[in-house]
Amino acid sequence: MGLRLRIVEPEAAVPSDADLTRLFRRRGITRRRRARLRALPKILATHGNQVLGLAAYDLGQDDLRVHELACAPDSSFSGGAVMGQLLEWLELAAVAGGARRVVILPWAVPAGMTLDWAGYSWAGLRARGLEKRLL
Repeated sequence: MGLRLRIVEPEAAVPSDADLTRLFRRRGITRRRRARLRALPKILATHGNQVLGLAAYDLGQDDLRVHELACAPDSSFSGGAVMGQLLEWLELAAVAGGARRVVILPWAVPAGMTLDWAGYSWAGLRARGLEKRLL
């Protein structure tokens, strides 16, 4: 069985508390984070019944903004493989929605995470987040 990705609408239940604890184990589940996860559409990466990654986002006029991004790989898939698939789906959603860039907001970026291998770089002097221009 391979890695499966799907889009979950805001009305749908967020992943289980156990999944959220595992996905955000280093950053914690704050009230704000839980509220963002309930209010935004999400891309979930799953293997069997286990959630290995998620991205919560919204689509603006020119950009797709990622409010939450998390990955907890298992023995079948590396963190890079899961993150790569999430980013690819975010980029496809951005292009489909007419956006020209994907911006991963600062609070969604885990400490020390770089995505230069996927074409993302820090946006602007005020570090508005990691950004990738698509068109």
